[in-house]
Amino acid sequence: GEAGELCIGGCHLAKGYRNQPQATAERFIEHPNFGRLYRTGDRCRIAPDTGQVEFLGRLDAQFKVRGHRVEAQGIESFLQDFIEEIDTAVVDYRNDELIAFIIAPAQLPSNSKSHLPMPAPENWVRSIQIKLRQQFPDHAVPSRFFLVSEFVLKPLSGKIDRQQLPVLPRYEGPVTTAGTPHQNDAEIESTQNEGVLNICREILGSTLGWTMILSVGGRTRLPWQSLRRLYGKRAFKSLFAIY
Repeated sequence: GEAGELCIGGCHLAKGYRNQPQATAERFIEHPNFGRLYRTGDRCRIAPDTGQVEFLGRLDAQFKVRGHRVEAQGIESFLQDFIEEIDTAVVDYRNDELIAFIIAPAQLPSNSKSHLPMPAPENWVRSIQIKLRQQFPDHAVPSRFFLVSEFVLKPLSGKIDRQQLPVLPRYEGPVTTAGTPHQNDAEIESTQNEGVLNICREILGSTLGWTMILSVGGRTRLPWQSLRRLYGKRAFKSLFAIY
């Protein structure tokens, strides 16, 4: 049940990285009991009740997003160095999306500390994402930004403890059902659109509108998880019109 780094070995293990001796030396090690192993950098543990390996996050703040490796440090440094309002930034990967936690006092409303973490202003976030896309590929651009007042620090090193990042708020609005027979077509379509949007928000754990649903994960997870819940609501058109 203890957490540690996941290592892989066996007869099919590669010899190393092609033409990258330094990376090979860092990742491929000789274990006294298990022989040659590859250090994945994944923090895992074996569940005592099921015996399955549980993924707990990355040890090196490196994430795999849609098949691409993303280094959090580069994104965090850009946000802190080139976005004047941001004092500190930490990027995390949750539920198939990159999320940025930021300390930006100028963007905090007065008396807002009790409501933190809170979503950053949407227009401001869009402007930051435009700047990020000029330096990073789309999969390395956080889809949501949350304002925080401070981060939990490790007692010895004084570094930010990534295992103690804030818990995100979830959308708790009601899911609207399909319209009644007395509603006209426009009212039914509006009601269905609202219901579909609420279902999308529940699945993605966000408060996003239609304009940002796709960037959060709408193209990969949303359609198949939504089909069962949308069945019988005559709301398929609203969902699949965005694909």
